[in-house]
Amino acid sequence: MIRPVTAADRTALVSLGLATGVFEDAAEVETLLGETIDSLVAGSLPKGHQAHVMMHSDTGEPTGWVYFGPHADEDGVWELWWIGVAPDCQRNNVGASLIAFVEATAAAAAARQLIVNTSSGDGLAKARAFYTKHGYARTGQIPDYYGQGQDQVTFTKRLVEPN
Repeated sequence: MIRPVTAADRTALVSLGLATGVFEDAAEVETLLGETIDSLVAGSLPKGHQAHVMMHSDTGEPTGWVYFGPHADEDGVWELWWIGVAPDCQRNNVGASLIAFVEATAAAAAARQLIVNTSSGDGLAKARAFYTKHGYARTGQIPDYYGQGQDQVTFTKRLVEPN
């Protein structure tokens, strides 16, 4: 089951975020993910920003989460900022279900394109392969964006084909 994130999910999602290895340490998870959840629950994020959690059907524990929403300046363009899957749930269609949910939600809101930015670092090679597997095209790269040797890699997917 995929549902909106609530304040009650915060602790479990911060722990899940740390377990993914995407964040450098607990402080970074708390600052980035924890504070984003706080802002979302408080209603202080830009209009349309949303986070959803996928719950395990047997245990009721979170298996993954997504944070996405419309681009601030471009009509019809949405961004996926985070998708995270618990390590023990990877390769079990959790990520596939979450990204399909994001795409369907964005398309229902008249999005024509979805953008994902990630790092060129070795630790995110699986993420880059995941986006490619799910039909995202690698459309850009900014050298050293996240630090020396850590390029920003941009993937995009058309949700609606041009007429």
